[in-house]
Amino acid sequence: MPFDKEISKQNYAQKLKDPRWQKKRLNILNRDQWTCQKCGDSTKTLNVHHRGYVRGKEPWEYDDWMLSTLCEPCHREEPEDMESSLADLTEAINSSMMTSFEIGWLSHLVWVSYQYKSFSEIRSAYINSVRARMGARSNG
Repeated sequence: MPFDKEISKQNYAQKLKDPRWQKKRLNILNRDQWTCQKCGDSTKTLNVHHRGYVRGKEPWEYDDWMLSTLCEPCHREEPEDMESSLADLTEAINSSMMTSFEIGWLSHLVWVSYQYKSFSEIRSAYINSVRARMGARSNG
């Protein structure tokens, strides 16, 4: 299994050399004014971060809103396993007895807020608010 993962990393690294990715990357860096969207630093090495991945989609095929500029330290802070973070968030949503409207609104809010905070910070804040809400419901 580690061998397969290594091959995937090599293939992905090759794809990041593709001119279509390089053009997309420059567009995102320009849009974000060559500034980390998390900490505001413009002096450190910058990366264009994919907020999530879709199986079979090439790096340059993502909509611009799915990409953001992060400095290397902020990029390293992002969860390595986005799927487990999303699973935690989904579990919190499922256990909260929210209406479909509330879930839709939350999903929108998470993606908009993500431009300014790391996914893990948003997830933690949301899980804490769900716990508080569930406690209020059980006490009321």
